[in-house]
Amino acid sequence: RSSDSFLHAPGKMHIVAACYDGSIHGWDRVAASTDDDEAQLKLMFAYKSHLSCCKCMAVSNNAIGPNTNARSKVGLELLASGGTDEVIRVYRLGTRVELAELMEHEDSVLSLAFVGDKFLLSGGNDGKLLLWRTADWNLIGSFKGHKPGPVTSIAVHPSGKVALSTSLDNSLRMWNLETCRPASRQRLSGFRTLSEVRWSPKGDTYCVVGDDRTLMFFS
Repeated sequence: RSSDSFLHAPGKMHIVAACYDGSIHGWDRVAASTDDDEAQLKLMFAYKSHLSCCKCMAVSNNAIGPNTNARSKVGLELLASGGTDEVIRVYRLGTRVELAELMEHEDSVLSLAFVGDKFLLSGGNDGKLLLWRTADWNLIGSFKGHKPGPVTSIAVHPSGKVALSTSLDNSLRMWNLETCRPASRQRLSGFRTLSEVRWSPKGDTYCVVGDDRTLMFFS
């Protein structure tokens, strides 16, 4: 069983992993009983979330805005997963209850990113970059620009006001999340594919991964 995505949830120590068979698994960190013991991981859930391969996952963090050192509310984090079945599923980590099934993409869902705990961004192999509202899971925005290139990665700025996305069309785009409009576009010469983008914790730098695994840093 191979994991396609692996991440730590904020707040309490959770580890969640997505698998090629469409399942998702979650573990809690169990503290060591003595100083000589090592901490253990306890399996908390295992779901068959998707009919086929699970391609991406994201966990919400309500520490958005000026006070980015705030802790996420333990047990209230949201977990979203997307797969080749074109579906996004959303769960409440604390209760492990499924909250929503989102179906708007016309191909595999390749990337997910929460904007705090208020919104969810999703990118697909169909070139769509969509904005969902977590209060009612309605689709409230669609960003135009990457089609026909698949949206391979999404990174939300710590302020929650802008986001970056990469694509197989060799473009790095910045989006204004308050207006749902493009803010800038950059093509990086020498790379056919841009596979990943991430902001630094302070939001003053971001890193882009090229198709030859080259790391490019921008400020």
